[in-house]
Amino acid sequence: GRQLAEIARQHRPDLRVLFMTGYARNAQVRGDFLESGMDMLTKPFSIDELAQRVRGLIEAPSDGA
Repeated sequence: GRQLAEIARQHRPDLRVLFMTGYARNAQVRGDFLESGMDMLTKPFSIDELAQRVRGLIEAPSDGA
């Protein structure tokens, strides 16, 4: 996941990324792992929570704004 996101962002630096995992519940791990324009959703999650996170990434201002 992370490697693919880094490669994709080389071609599209403004690409927003939502990681889904069952492992990284620790906020400190998230802080070390995530860059601007990235978010992490831990399993299990509801459809509403997924929609909220996707909406948040789409509506967030880009770094260049």
